[in-house]
Amino acid sequence: MSTPTRSSPRKLVLVRPPPTAEEALAALDGGRPDEAAALFAARVLADPADWDSRINHAGALYNASRYAEAAQGYRKLIDEARPRSLQAVYLFFFLGYSLLQLEDDWGSLVATTAFLDNSNEQHPYYTNVLDYTACAWTNLGAVAEGTTLWRTLELRALPVTDPTTRRLLRGLWSRRQVIATSHRILGLSARPRPARRCSWPAADSWSLPPWLGG
Repeated sequence: MSTPTRSSPRKLVLVRPPPTAEEALAALDGGRPDEAAALFAARVLADPADWDSRINHAGALYNASRYAEAAQGYRKLIDEARPRSLQAVYLFFFLGYSLLQLEDDWGSLVATTAFLDNSNEQHPYYTNVLDYTACAWTNLGAVAEGTTLWRTLELRALPVTDPTTRRLLRGLWSRRQVIATSHRILGLSARPRPARRCSWPAADSWSLPPWLGG
């Protein structure tokens, strides 16, 4: 007579729901970017199509100075958003700075040039991008160009009321001149695109404006 097999009760596995967007944003707004990155990563794991959480995950990594991870995330988002899209313009900005921090001056210049080529001088990050561009130029050996671009930014920051001086400053290192110079340094034969005809909402210092998330 065979001994009956003893059965064991099934172990109940508790599935924890992903954190809410409010919880993740609260960590980010509270100055806890590493915690925010983990929370947004959990949301992305639960729903890989959650565009907002993916953007905010990259932004949290950026705020945590985890630039290699942030750059990886921004590159994927740019590919999906299409490089010419409005979303990609903002992403190129953060990618350019991340690569500059990683001492990838070539990659940074490619990103900032894409930003300039797909936006216009009214973009809220335009001056910052010129600063990053001057830094990349200098690091890549174009010291004279980088120095004069930085000097132009310094002059533009000064309060000027004289109309002749204002016109002169506008003519120094125009958007097209900056792009063309970057193309030359990068060894590209492309021509600068016309400035994009659109306006831009004010954006904060780490992520995309909410209207770009959808």
